[in-house]
Amino acid sequence: MFNIMTRKFGEMTFEKAGVARTEEEAMALVLVALRSSTEIIDAEYVAAEGEINEIKAVAKELGVKGFRKLRLSRESYVIGKQGQYLDENTVIILLNKITRYGWKIEQYKTCFELYEKGLLDTLTIVRA
Repeated sequence: MFNIMTRKFGEMTFEKAGVARTEEEAMALVLVALRSSTEIIDAEYVAAEGEINEIKAVAKELGVKGFRKLRLSRESYVIGKQGQYLDENTVIILLNKITRYGWKIEQYKTCFELYEKGLLDTLTIVRA
């Protein structure tokens, strides 16, 4: 399974545009997405399996401490640790990776407000 991700002009994050069963089908859907709208400036496909490990590896590379799975009915994770604030570059890189792999940030507006004030320490992500 592959997630098809697109990014529109003026937007910083990727959005999930579809799902493909094979790599060939995924490549075809990426081409269709790029040709379908002049607003779409970037499209790619990513494997649906193992993406959480990719996000975890990126967080570890960036020096973010804390990555745990929440015990809820839906699959969700918390990235970061209370009191250890995330810097601007870390947040931007994590945001791109999270959305690229088909996840979304819970309470995005609140997280963005905390980010602007320099007070963002944790992100809760759920499957989009």
